Amino acid sequence: MSERITATRVVREFSELLNEVRYKSQSYIVERNGKPIARLVPVSDVKDAKKLKELKTLLSSLPSCGDDLDAFAADLEKIAGQQPSLPAGAPWA
Repeated sequence: MSERITATRVVREFSELLNEVRYKSQSYIVERNGKPIARLVPVSDVKDAKKLKELKTLLSSLPSCGDDLDAFAADLEKIAGQQPSLPAGAPWA
């Protein structure tokens, strides 16, 4: 389980934290203002990391949608048509 630490602590104790990650396999979730923003983990814990250049090969290995693609697109259009309109002048419109 990852220990939660502040970004300030990371800045002040970076070298020590790196040693704990490397030699004790400790992992940390770094927080700023109480919200998680990053994770500090041993490289050995990173599983199946993919490189962007592998994306084309990965996509080509996926099965084809075939006829299902047209049905899926039609379903999306139907759902979109059933959504209520946003009120005029709404801040998110």
